[in-house]
Amino acid sequence: MTWLDDAVDAINGALEAVFVKKVDRSHISYGQVDSTSTSTVFTATVPGLTTLVDGSTVMLRNGVVNSATGFTLNVNGLGAKPVYSSMHAATADTTIYKSDYTMLFVYDSTRVTGGCWICYRGYNTNDNTIGYQIRTNSTKFTSTDGTNRYRLYLETVDGNYMPTNTSSSNSANANKSTYMNTRDFWLGGKILYNSTDGAISANATMSATTLWQQYPFNLGYSFNNTSKALTLTSNAALYMVAEDRGNGKARLVSPYYTQTLPNSDDGKLYIYLGHMYSATNLELSLNHPIYQYKDGGVRLWSSNGHTHTKSQITDFPSTMTPSAHTHNYSDVNGVSTVAVTVTYTNNTTETINLLKYTSS
Repeated sequence: MTWLDDAVDAINGALEAVFVKKVDRSHISYGQVDSTSTSTVFTATVPGLTTLVDGSTVMLRNGVVNSATGFTLNVNGLGAKPVYSSMHAATADTTIYKSDYTMLFVYDSTRVTGGCWICYRGYNTNDNTIGYQIRTNSTKFTSTDGTNRYRLYLETVDGNYMPTNTSSSNSANANKSTYMNTRDFWLGGKILYNSTDGAISANATMSATTLWQQYPFNLGYSFNNTSKALTLTSNAALYMVAEDRGNGKARLVSPYYTQTLPNSDDGKLYIYLGHMYSATNLELSLNHPIYQYKDGGVRLWSSNGHTHTKSQITDFPSTMTPSAHTHNYSDVNGVSTVAVTVTYTNNTTETINLLKYTSS
């Protein structure tokens, strides 16, 4: 064998390696999880994949078993590799690969020693909430008062956020009767849920990574006014109850939440929070329309104007003396005109309109 033969073999070897990588990356191999797989050890067979290189991609349907903590995936007998989520950099995935899921896996040789599969997940609306959560980004907010974990917050007139209660309890089943009734909040302002697992001090800065505008959570931490688990009607709307303080401001009143809109004018505002999907859990809505009873029915509240009943006004006088003024006869009930013809001594006539009053 000459040096030329050696050179040709080397070139062919290099071309073969490049070709293999191109083949592995040029298509997505589809297959199914083998029936012998367990919750921690998944195996699968797909066509065309003979070696693992960065970017090797397979689409696998799992018709066998739900995955468990620390599960591995072995495709075509090329080695059991841990599975990591494309959304989390630090730890391996656990229970995301459900039975009857079809997911995309991409091989990465550099993320961990020995290589791993990166799972690009979708979501199942029955058991994965990531598709309907909305979180704040980099902005941080200040809590006006001290409270504890898992509370709702309302945007205040000074740009901060007040908790719905100031209880120091970290239990969902404890009485939270110390609701916030000393501060005004903006009507139409943001309503946030803080998912942090810890106490919050007055004037503390809350991280954006735990503040949500749309989120499912246990409402007992925010609204429980009993000494047992909060129990509300499932599959029904929930409203906060407040009084209009004028100039776009409002304040919580007791009781400060309800699932029933009024059937008479009580002068209160009802702020839609979201929908109860169980007796204790609320799906916080992104939008919060405000309702009031007005003009004979429940209507959307408008900041352009409002009315009060006499009983809602303090120091209302029992009698009021009107200032001097005049009215046209047409303003007075029962008054009408009567045309009368008058004949003068010189035989001329004239028609005169006289006022006539008819008592009702």
